[in-house]
Amino acid sequence: MNRENYSKIQRLQSIDNMLNESLPSACLILISLVNILIATGSFTIQIVSILNQTPLYFLATGIWFGIFLIFTEIISLILSNL
Repeated sequence: MNRENYSKIQRLQSIDNMLNESLPSACLILISLVNILIATGSFTIQIVSILNQTPLYFLATGIWFGIFLIFTEIISLILSNL
């Protein structure tokens, strides 16, 4: 292993250590679960809006937001090494 590869490995390990120390997993799990609840609420409100045909219901922004937020929070939970 040459010196360049060794320094890259050291840099990656230091970034990993920094993230593990500065990003507590309990807080991350709590925030992720709250965001999943918000996304579910947004999704539900949009479905009610579509059923009642309120103004601009056809844009379905609640559904798009809900899907995006659930996707990002699932990725966040996976990356937190659960």
